[in-house]
Amino acid sequence: MCLFHGTCNVCTIFSFDGSNKEFLFYRKRAVQQFDKPAFQDSRGFIWVATEYGLNRFDGLNFSNYRHVPNDSVSLTSDYVRTLFEDSRQNLLIGCINGLMVYNRETDTFREIPMIRAGKRVTPTCHALARSP
Repeated sequence: MCLFHGTCNVCTIFSFDGSNKEFLFYRKRAVQQFDKPAFQDSRGFIWVATEYGLNRFDGLNFSNYRHVPNDSVSLTSDYVRTLFEDSRQNLLIGCINGLMVYNRETDTFREIPMIRAGKRVTPTCHALARSP
């Protein structure tokens, strides 16, 4: 289990075994701030949603997932708003332009189409929650 703490340009991952690690993040634009949702999934990965993609920390390294034009298995947008893991351990990603599910076996994403009144819509996902 890890605790997450971030400042404007340094992200420190605190682990209970005392092997704290610091990572610096610089982008072409302003330095990325970690004020978006972060959580640890059922497999121990820490996921961080940002305006510049989705980050995954495996205990040693970060992986960054971004939108890639014309790549149907990448994120639909770099602006990730919310994250949620359902009871079947599916990781759901709410982007500014829709909802996606992460495929752990292929390390890819699939868009979940939203239909309203028979027409496809593209909602902005602000939050995901388990229904009572």
